[in-house]
Amino acid sequence: MKSPHDIILSLLKEGLEAADPYKAVINHVRIKNDKIIIGNRYETVLRKIHVIGFGKSSYKMALAVNDLFEKNIVGGVIITPDQEGSLGNILVLKGDHPIPRDNTLRSSKKLLEYLENIDEKDLVFILISGGGSALFEMPLKDISLEEIAFVSELLMKSGADIFELNTVRKHLSAVKGGRLLKYIKSKEIYSLIISDVIGDPISFIAS
Repeated sequence: MKSPHDIILSLLKEGLEAADPYKAVINHVRIKNDKIIIGNRYETVLRKIHVIGFGKSSYKMALAVNDLFEKNIVGGVIITPDQEGSLGNILVLKGDHPIPRDNTLRSSKKLLEYLENIDEKDLVFILISGGGSALFEMPLKDISLEEIAFVSELLMKSGADIFELNTVRKHLSAVKGGRLLKYIKSKEIYSLIISDVIGDPISFIAS
């Protein structure tokens, strides 16, 4: 018979495996008869795919998407806190976390530049997870990244929760709060989102 200690460790292991970003994507996206099936709600034609993403889980999410659709992925950019290089045709860039700095700004500019090359007929996957608020950022006109970093750090040190923090961030950013869409010409975009916010409110996950 297992000891209470072993049972608890086993439960923790099962929980971590169930929450693995790679498995989460694999379990919710698949190919069937040259169609892409996303969850139980969406179906689309398999064609040119672009992958963009930002967040602490974006690398594992991109790994899963690449394993599923490698032959159809023509390119992409993802921003992570600790990975750089490439994943198939997907460029992997490094950002700053939990406060956006120069790496975040540099990588975010490259991601937005990549979006300019996407045709409206292509398919776009956006991979979003916790930490994306700091890893992907482009300030609104007349606001500097340094000011966003200062406000973010001040709110964190003052005990602001994620709802308060991300509400403020959205009002300072050119890419948060749904504004990213204005940079994408494609008519078919699917966001794969992993939540780290209690209750899973979409508007507060990575702002």
